[in-house]
Amino acid sequence: HVTGRRTPDEPPHHGINDGSGFPCPTHTFAPIDKKGKAVTRDASLTDILIGKSLSDDRLIGAIVSLGESTAHIAYLLQNYVEHTYAGTQNASGDDQLHLDIDCDNAVFSAVRDAGVFATAASEETPVETDVLPSNYKKEEHENLNWFSVGFDPLDGSSIIDANFSVGSIFGIWPGKRLLGRRGREMVAST
Repeated sequence: HVTGRRTPDEPPHHGINDGSGFPCPTHTFAPIDKKGKAVTRDASLTDILIGKSLSDDRLIGAIVSLGESTAHIAYLLQNYVEHTYAGTQNASGDDQLHLDIDCDNAVFSAVRDAGVFATAASEETPVETDVLPSNYKKEEHENLNWFSVGFDPLDGSSIIDANFSVGSIFGIWPGKRLLGRRGREMVAST
């Protein structure tokens, strides 16, 4: 279809990830979706953060979960042979690769599993998305230290076929919202 124009039969949400953490329905990689975290990887990053005098267990958990998501993204990059376009654009107007959507889902999955994030948004999912744990109960969990994360799961994906560098960008803010936040309010970024 014409870039930036929707066809009459195209759903209104087409091209915008829903933040569910589910794989792209037209192109999936089953091995990334299996819950096979490497404990030593989590433990190593936790030890490094503690060694840097970070003492907030929930913030450590937030950062470690994002580290786990980048490991999933690395797996996708190493094994994703086809860099095919999904036929959609993100809110920034960039043509989306299936790889963009799968990397976005890898991060959303890790963020949901962490149990410390309330809200997330990304370049592929450009709205505040509720990522509170499914067992969240306001009366029991309201006083916990919650975080929100904004991210670009695969910055530079448009130049990936030229073998240029790509990366992930994360910003973590305290609380349950992202809109209207400033960079200086961040508690961590990577």
